[in-house]
Amino acid sequence: FEELTRTFCGPGRGRGLGILVETGLADVVLPEVAKMAGVPQPPEYHPEGDVLVHVQLVLDHCPPDDAILAWSAVLHDIGKPPTFRVADRIRFDGHDTLSATMAEQVLTRLRAPKSLKKRVVDVCLQHIRFAALPLMRPARAERWVREPDFPLHLAFHRADCLGSHGKLEIHEFAERLLRELPPLRKPLVHGKDVLALG
Repeated sequence: FEELTRTFCGPGRGRGLGILVETGLADVVLPEVAKMAGVPQPPEYHPEGDVLVHVQLVLDHCPPDDAILAWSAVLHDIGKPPTFRVADRIRFDGHDTLSATMAEQVLTRLRAPKSLKKRVVDVCLQHIRFAALPLMRPARAERWVREPDFPLHLAFHRADCLGSHGKLEIHEFAERLLRELPPLRKPLVHGKDVLALG
């Protein structure tokens, strides 16, 4: 886990992931990641190429030395190979949920810290939720934006976009929403006040 984390957080991290796959080392230590190589994606959303190429680019767009974002980049699409199908276009139905489940298994196997594992799994689970953000009811959107880890999700969404189509309209919308949030009103009564009254 520590050696891989150094690779995924250091300079040339996308290339480092590619070398792991090319040399066959990923087949041994990260077989779920190795299976992304050569899996095509719909060109209208992913002009950059196959799933592995996308993951490498996302990794390169994550800030260096951020292990949570790095592992999120590496694992967010590991559910794509098993869910690949061709209908009206290439589809990966449910890959977000499967990626989250598989990410948990991978990080457990590598004995990753529980706090990192929990946050990476959450990013994998919610990474395509951003597409629906502009369509959400304002109260629901506000609830999500106010979650403590929303800035982490937002940073990952930016890297995910830059590693594919390059469009940042939803990222900018989310940033604006976050910036324009009214401050939370302080509660009029606290539990300790009620307790003080007996």
